[in-house]
Amino acid sequence: MPKIITTSIDFIKTLFFIAVFSGNVQSSELFLIAQVNQGIVSQTSVRPGWLPVSIVFEFQGNSYTARMQINSKEYNRYSKQMASKPRPTNLDARLKFAQKGSKIIAPLIASLRAAAPNLDTETLAKFALAFVQSLPYKFDALTTPYDDAWRAPLQTLVDREIDCEDSSILYSSILSGLGIQNALVIIPSHMFTAVTGNFSGVFLPYKGKKYYVAETTGLGWKIGDAPNNYKNTQAQILPISALKQSSAQASSHQFINEDNSVSKTTASSKRLILIILFMIIATGLFLGFKWLNEKKPLSNTDDDKWDDYD
Repeated sequence: MPKIITTSIDFIKTLFFIAVFSGNVQSSELFLIAQVNQGIVSQTSVRPGWLPVSIVFEFQGNSYTARMQINSKEYNRYSKQMASKPRPTNLDARLKFAQKGSKIIAPLIASLRAAAPNLDTETLAKFALAFVQSLPYKFDALTTPYDDAWRAPLQTLVDREIDCEDSSILYSSILSGLGIQNALVIIPSHMFTAVTGNFSGVFLPYKGKKYYVAETTGLGWKIGDAPNNYKNTQAQILPISALKQSSAQASSHQFINEDNSVSKTTASSKRLILIILFMIIATGLFLGFKWLNEKKPLSNTDDDKWDDYD
């Protein structure tokens, strides 16, 4: 059964979560109301002047519905503001872009946390990724007047037609709001998010931590999954923790496939064990033959020649 809560309670929760994420908030700063329920749930009555948004996604065999209402005036004002701003050109600017988005979509982040099956880091990260991956992918040139247009997280939720930059920034915003360490990563012609936690697979190292690849475009990619063409690619990575540093800079690293390393180590160990067993068996056979030869009875020829004199 879907977990339905009354609209009035949802609205109070929304204000509370915005206050938690953004500090003292005035009603004019309310951008978004959100509720995430298990099951496919219809949108309820919409506030005048607000945009209804429903996103259905799958996680661990269950359907979930994220129902949102977004202040249309704020959305339009924000969209115009974004259109007049220069696009971020480095990872530092993009991370700040994502961090700001965390505060604006705080009610959605809080609702995702409340609806997740578990509150451990790994489940929350996977749950949020399933939500982001459910948004359809389209090139910017097909949905905007620009070849490379960047959307803020609030815009992405309304437009629901995104490319790798939009989805990566949205996912980073959600992870940051959930308190999960993450990073933005750029490779030639592509961008994605990376996340820390108890995962396995393909990762990028950064100052002693493993940041596992989180492909935000397309359904079915798990954290730690990556296309084969990432194998020999150099990537630029910058975690959100670097924003606290005055001279934060992205660093270049090569992808490491943890699973392959384990497989190679396991195969090498098996070969070594087989070699050792072979040597033990060979040594045992050699010693066995040697012992049998030493214990072989003496010939009776010398004793037989005296038999005629008995």
